[in-house]
Amino acid sequence: KTRKELGLGDDDFVVLYVGKLIAWKRPQDLIAAAELLAKRNRTKGCVHILFAGDGEMRSELEVRAKQQELSTHFLGFVNMDVLPNIFCAADALAHPCENESFGTMAVEAAIFGLPMIMSDRIGAVGPTSIARPDHNAIVYKCTDIEALTSAIERLANEPETCERMSEASLRFSKDHDGRMSVNITV
Repeated sequence: KTRKELGLGDDDFVVLYVGKLIAWKRPQDLIAAAELLAKRNRTKGCVHILFAGDGEMRSELEVRAKQQELSTHFLGFVNMDVLPNIFCAADALAHPCENESFGTMAVEAAIFGLPMIMSDRIGAVGPTSIARPDHNAIVYKCTDIEALTSAIERLANEPETCERMSEASLRFSKDHDGRMSVNITV
């Protein structure tokens, strides 16, 4: 329903960014990746970047996306009661942040079965964390636009990889259920 409301096609590959549009969260890297994607045209279908969040960089990012005719949507601040619909509209989560101790949106994305594209500077990345490299997450070196772009292309072009990572996210989300932690300590 949300995809339809946003004018997104069933065949579009939707990458979701959730967070403030501020420099250290690096939403500008997703715009740069969208520019590369548009130039290279290596994906099977249209890749669309969906920004859920607001901040000081919003107008700058919107102008850049419009000038380059990039396939993007800037939703602004999204209230918590609407955010699940946005996760359901996405095919993958991208979190390009340069310094994030954990990243709650990674747990939320896993609950919705999203594969993740994560910067190597996110605390939620690790062999027992919610974003597990090569299982449900592609991890790239922060600020490496080429690696970020390649990760998006890979998921957009490999539905079997996307499906495998989606299933892994759903499994791993159960490991991070607070009730499980409480049950273990009782």
